[in-house]
Amino acid sequence: KIAISASLMAVLITFADLEKIISSLQNFNLKWLPLIFLLITISVMVSTLKWRILIKTQNVSIRFLTLFKHYIIGLFFNNFLPSSIGGDSVRIYLTGKKTNNYSLAASSVVVERILATVTLALLGIISAIFAHNPSRYAVFLLSCLFIIGLILAGVMLAGWVPRSIRNRGGRLSKVWVSFSTSAGGLRQHPRALVICLVESFVFQIIVSLVIGAIMIGLNQPVIPLADLFLVTSAASVLAMTPIGLNGYGV
Repeated sequence: KIAISASLMAVLITFADLEKIISSLQNFNLKWLPLIFLLITISVMVSTLKWRILIKTQNVSIRFLTLFKHYIIGLFFNNFLPSSIGGDSVRIYLTGKKTNNYSLAASSVVVERILATVTLALLGIISAIFAHNPSRYAVFLLSCLFIIGLILAGVMLAGWVPRSIRNRGGRLSKVWVSFSTSAGGLRQHPRALVICLVESFVFQIIVSLVIGAIMIGLNQPVIPLADLFLVTSAASVLAMTPIGLNGYGV
């Protein structure tokens, strides 16, 4: 994973002007740093609120600060585990240990991640309509992800379990059934799901604004919002591929 990430970064640097990169970093306008860190913090807070809503629908109450801490720890582990979603397993472990209910923790994290993926793809597709000369490959990638995300969301919220798994009766079967039952219970709370979808859009927009603020700090020309949303959405999707660490290079 490290080798692939390093190789891809090396390719990127080879095609870029290294002197310009160094010059941009040296001339970074530090006045933009507080806003950048503020936006990043707000994005994590929005994701934590979304996650907490899903947990509360199952009659379990966990303090916001506790979930916020778990989310931050998960983001830290993203830097070492494959893809940009590797830290989700850490979130599941910490929250499951806190609630003594790993099925609830897993279902809340997985559903939250699927909803985020659907909105990420949808934001990219909508942005492509207004973007200047959008990449067909990016649009195709985002469209495929959107369809897959909808299918996964339907399967999760339906609480579907293959009959062969359900009838097996082993430990793995029981875990799967418990997980699916927990996820399926979320469909009884459509209002919470709608709120989570809206908050997912807010999160994706904030992530794009972080990139925009960094570009301004680097004294680079800022691209139009539609193009910015499309680029960040497509990049985020590619970062999920588990061939490197946290999407570095990809």
